[in-house]
Amino acid sequence: MTLRQEIGAILSRLHPSEAISLIESIGKELRKKNSIRINKGIEPKSLLLDDRPDLEILKLKPNGK
Repeated sequence: MTLRQEIGAILSRLHPSEAISLIESIGKELRKKNSIRINKGIEPKSLLLDDRPDLEILKLKPNGK
């Protein structure tokens, strides 16, 4: 079972309006934490260049072209 399916199963136990409210609240909290991280100049924890091989290619090209 994927993480998305697990979250969906948990949310399915709630009334739809409660599930939506919870998801929106979590999203707001994550955006706030991300904004604080960006403003402090902290690197993301989970960024892996293996997931984005195009970034390595862009770094090698002069002026990003």
